[in-house]
Amino acid sequence: KKGGQDYFGYKNHVCVDSKSKLIKNFEVTAANVHDSNVLAELCDAHEPVFDDSAYVGKAVPEGCKHYTARRAYRNTPLTETDKKFNRRLSRIRCRVEHVFG
Repeated sequence: KKGGQDYFGYKNHVCVDSKSKLIKNFEVTAANVHDSNVLAELCDAHEPVFDDSAYVGKAVPEGCKHYTARRAYRNTPLTETDKKFNRRLSRIRCRVEHVFG
């Protein structure tokens, strides 16, 4: 529901290889299913997961390394280390986003 109007639809959840830019796995769910609920089905064990803030604090499959961009908070700017981490992470994530472009 958005602005008092009901919407119905589907959501595509995609696992992309960041090196080859090929889709490795995907799930189609109803639009009301949260992204974190399909993470276990999408990911292979022992592979890094580069995701967005929708997955913060959610259960990541056993053996997966979980990388999410660091966030600045009011009166607490990012450190230089966090900025470098975010830049490295964005280089990888942009390769994944190219699949959708």
